[in-house]
Amino acid sequence: MVLMGKLAVAISMLILVTGNRVSLINTQQARGFTLLEIMLVLVIMSVMTMMVAPSFFSATATTVEQQARRLIQVLRLAADEAVLTGRPLRWTARAHSYAFEQPDGEGAWQVIDEPPFAAYQLPDMMRIVEIQPLDSTLGEASDQLTSEQEKEPIVAHMMLLPEGISAVVTIVLNDAEEGGNTLSIELRPGPGGIALKKGQQ
Repeated sequence: MVLMGKLAVAISMLILVTGNRVSLINTQQARGFTLLEIMLVLVIMSVMTMMVAPSFFSATATTVEQQARRLIQVLRLAADEAVLTGRPLRWTARAHSYAFEQPDGEGAWQVIDEPPFAAYQLPDMMRIVEIQPLDSTLGEASDQLTSEQEKEPIVAHMMLLPEGISAVVTIVLNDAEEGGNTLSIELRPGPGGIALKKGQQ
C-alpha cells in the first residue's frame, strides 16, 4: 500500500529543468515562465541568429571555387542522368552562363528548365574562359544566340552520353574580382570522373 502511494506521488510529479537546477513540482501547481527564463531564451536566440546570419548572407558572395564545385555537382548529376535514362544530355556553355538540353521526340534540342538542370547565370565578374579540346565530342564554338540568355554567343556544346564520359575535357573558370583567380574542372573517363584539377591554371 505504501509502495502504491509512493508510485502515485511519483507519477503526479513533473521534472522541470531550468538553467542548472532541477526542480520537482506537483502538476496541479504548475506555473508559467519567469521573466529570467524568457530573457535567457531571447539571449540564446539572438546569439544563434548572429551565428547563422553571416553564413546566410555570404552565400550570395560566391567565389570561383564555389562556382566550380557547383558546376562539378550538376555535371555529375547530368552524366548519371544520361547513363540511367539512356538519353544524351547536352551542356551548353556561354561566357557568363550555362544550360542543359535534351532531345525532344523529333531530335531537336530543348533547354531543360527544371532544377537541378535549369539554366544558370554566373556572378557578374565570373566567366567560362575556355573549354578544351574543342573536338567532335564537344562540338565547335558557335555564334548561335538564344533569347533565354544574354544574347551572348555559345562557347561550346559538350555531350554527356549514355556510354559515359569518353574523353578528357577541361573547363576553365575565371573570376576578375579575385585578381583573375582561375580554376579548372577536368572530366575524365572511368573512375576519375569529374573533379577540380590539382593546382590553378
